[in-house]
Amino acid sequence: MISTVLKLRAGVIGSLHDPHFPSYRKSADTIFYNVSNMVYALLGSVGFMWLLVAGLIFLFLWPPTMDFMHTLLAWFLGLMITILLKMIMMILARKNLNVALYRTHPRGSNIWALAMECWNIGLGGGVVVGRITQFLLASAVWIGRIDVTFLDENVNLLGYGFDYTPTNFRKEILVHEAHRHPFIDRLGAMYMMRLKYGRRFSSDAGACWRRLFVLALMPWLLRYRDESGSDYERQSNLAATAQEDTETSDNQSSFTAASSKTKPQRENKVIQDLAGRVKVAVLHTRD
Repeated sequence: MISTVLKLRAGVIGSLHDPHFPSYRKSADTIFYNVSNMVYALLGSVGFMWLLVAGLIFLFLWPPTMDFMHTLLAWFLGLMITILLKMIMMILARKNLNVALYRTHPRGSNIWALAMECWNIGLGGGVVVGRITQFLLASAVWIGRIDVTFLDENVNLLGYGFDYTPTNFRKEILVHEAHRHPFIDRLGAMYMMRLKYGRRFSSDAGACWRRLFVLALMPWLLRYRDESGSDYERQSNLAATAQEDTETSDNQSSFTAASSKTKPQRENKVIQDLAGRVKVAVLHTRD
C-alpha cells in the first residue's frame, strides 16, 4: 500500500491526467471488497502454488506417470542445454555481426538469421509450453496481489475488464488521499487558524513562508506553472503592465503640466518682443 501511495503522489501512477482516472470516481463503494480480497487472494495464491508443486511431485512419484515424467524431464534437460548453447552463440554473433541496429557483415548476418529462424520453427512448440508454464507460475503469484494488474488495463471484452480488484484497491487509496492528504491537512489547518485568529494569522510574512512551504511540499508546481502559465505569472504581468501604464500616464501628465506652465511664459515673451519691435518702428518713423 505504501508503494502505491508513493507512486500516486509522485505521478508514476496517473491521476488527474490519466484517461483511466474517471473510472476511479465511479462506484466508490467497491472499496469495501478489499478486505475480503486481501484474505482470500492470499489463501488462493498459497493454495494454487501448493497445488502446482504437489501435483508435480505426485506425477513424478505415481507409478503410472513416473516413466512419462522421467522422459519429460530428460527432454527438458536436453532443451535447456540446447538453449544454453544457443545463447552463447547469440552472444558471439551479436558482438561480431551486429552493431546496434546495423549489420557489420551482411552475408554472415543473413546466414545467422536464417539459421535462427529454422531453429525457432523446429522448437516453436516448446515456446508455447514454456509460456503456458510461465503464465501458470505468474498467476499463482499474482493472484495474491490486489494492488497491481495481471492483465493490462486496456484488455477487455465487450467492456468487461476481467480484473477489477486493483481498480478497487486504488479507489480506496484515492478516497483516503482525498480526505487525509498531507497537503490538505496542512491547508485545512491554516484555514482553521485564519478563522480562529482572524488578521493576527496569515500576515505578509506568513504568506511568504506559506509560499515556501507549498514549493517545498510540491516542487513540481513550478513545472506546471512554466508549462501552462500560472495565475501568479499572469498577475505579475498584469501588475507590471499596470505599473508601466501608470508611469506613462504620470509622465504624460507631468509633461502636460510642464507644457501648460511654459505656454503662458512663451506667449508673454512673444508679446513683449512684438511690443519692442512696434516701439522701434514708431521711433524710426518719427525720425
